Amino acid sequence: MRILGIDPGTITMGYGIIDSRDDEVTVIDYGALTAPTRSPIADRLSYLYKGLLKIISRCHPDCVAIERPFVAKNAQAALAIGRAQAVAILAAANKNIPSFEYMGTGKAACLQLWSQQQGANSADGSLPAWTI
Repeated sequence: MRILGIDPGTITMGYGIIDSRDDEVTVIDYGALTAPTRSPIADRLSYLYKGLLKIISRCHPDCVAIERPFVAKNAQAALAIGRAQAVAILAAANKNIPSFEYMGTGKAACLQLWSQQQGANSADGSLPAWTI
């Protein structure tokens, strides 16, 4: 399974692409889309959307994992993250790719998606070696 993980932001949107086969994970690509900071929000969101579409077309993910906005001290920042998340969900939906939300950072997206995809099929319920 090829997974595109997204850390949403309206100026910088991080991404990483992995292949997960059995207990092995291979990093395919990672980076960040950085929108011009002084441009209007609509222009930044459009830039990020188009960038995600290029990444999706180039890497052909099976699913997209998007970090869920958390309750921040700053409501304005939480709203901005929600807008960027919506852009990522829309990019995946327009390419007919399922998207999943997750809380946290690091291995959380990989572990959660692995659990969703393999949990029911795992004979002993054990975690993949790469989570340890």
